Amino acid sequence: MNALKRSSLGLSNALRWNLKVSNRRVVSNRLVSNIATITTVENNNQWYLLALPLLLTLAVQLNKEHTTYNEEKANGSETLPTIVLQKLQGVLKPNQIELDLEERKLRAKAWSSYHKISSFPSAVIYPKSTNDVSEIMKICSAHHIPVVAFGGGTSLEGQTLTTQGGISLDFSRMKRVLALHEQDLDVTVQAGLGYVELNEILKPKGLWFPLDPGPGASVGGMCSCRCSGSTAVRYGSMRENVLSLTAVLADGTIIKTGSRARKSSAGYDITRLLIGAEGTLAVITEATLKIHGIPKFSNALRISFPKGITDAACTARDSLNCGVTVGRCELLDDEMSKILNAANPNDFLGRWPEVTTLLYEVTGISEASVKEQTEVVKQIALKHGASRVETYSDEEEMKHLWKLRKECLWSAMSQFNDREPMITDVCVPLSNLPALITESKEYIKNISLPCPIIAHAGKENLRGWNDYFVILILM
Repeated sequence: MNALKRSSLGLSNALRWNLKVSNRRVVSNRLVSNIATITTVENNNQWYLLALPLLLTLAVQLNKEHTTYNEEKANGSETLPTIVLQKLQGVLKPNQIELDLEERKLRAKAWSSYHKISSFPSAVIYPKSTNDVSEIMKICSAHHIPVVAFGGGTSLEGQTLTTQGGISLDFSRMKRVLALHEQDLDVTVQAGLGYVELNEILKPKGLWFPLDPGPGASVGGMCSCRCSGSTAVRYGSMRENVLSLTAVLADGTIIKTGSRARKSSAGYDITRLLIGAEGTLAVITEATLKIHGIPKFSNALRISFPKGITDAACTARDSLNCGVTVGRCELLDDEMSKILNAANPNDFLGRWPEVTTLLYEVTGISEASVKEQTEVVKQIALKHGASRVETYSDEEEMKHLWKLRKECLWSAMSQFNDREPMITDVCVPLSNLPALITESKEYIKNISLPCPIIAHAGKENLRGWNDYFVILILM
């Protein structure tokens, strides 16, 4: 058993070494072709039982394979090798291949990423179907061309950067809804469809897909980055909301994971393996998602805490532990509240109290149940030192309140337009959230950069931006 554990450690190190050497977002063909040998195992203490055969496969592959895509082309100054371009032109239409220099340079900088690179892709390719992706991957695999998938381009950790040139695989032309099963509450979509666009389609039917990361995010990127958002406190992250995936491996093989069934005990859970893999194992092209009925009754609350962030964090903790149906629970510190006032001086909801603020959405099956739960949250907040509790039941007012929360990044950028935001996330167990926020605020006092804090308080996660200027986001 110790030998197997050492093998799993060696696998982890070898994987890192392989990615460092090849610098490709899609790992080596032989490794990914053996995807069936790796999976999530319910007992995390036993996953290394699968590691030894995969490690041996990887070792053989590393000895055989070397990149032929040289560094001169990796800096993006040259287009694809002629033979690669000719093969791509043989399977794609002319408008699916973009070689314009300025268009390619746009892919060299991710949104607010710490990662600075000088390279950019040698081509931007626009697939329209899973088969297109398969053909592209076969060609790139044969000629060792790096491939990086590009969805909505809203990720904040540099996932879409083409560090070694190659191809940026843009899914903006794969936006179809392939199947909608209203009675079964699931929908199958192409990877390029945005969640906002999906909800526009679902809303007339009284349905929605509740996860809400950055506006503009696409389903494929949401799967790859295992996103969550403000509604994750109730509905979970992307991991809990995907039933099955269609994906393409590095060698062009098309695989379909899982099924539309809500429960299965059969075989490996490859779906969960690909969710959060950030394109390193396969390129996601389609996803079957769980959808939900739009809550018919809800209230929003804006609660002010003049004594500081600890009282707000304790309120969030206690309200989530008391059985209230919380749809959202978001925290903004005093700096963020000041920024919102400056960015929205004539807001029709009135000025924000410039103190630490909690935003809640409370949902229920009736007006009476929502009213009762709202009162429970109010009493918990008052017990922890809240000075003001504002309740909103009008749909337009609630929609506007959450719009302001969603636009915190842009509000902050508008007030510091000579600086660039840099963002970081920190996650801890819920019971540690008050201490984390308090310690973060103490540290911030000693730095000269503006550093507002916002938090998915219900998901134990803190986010921050930096100049840059820093925003800590607690998730």
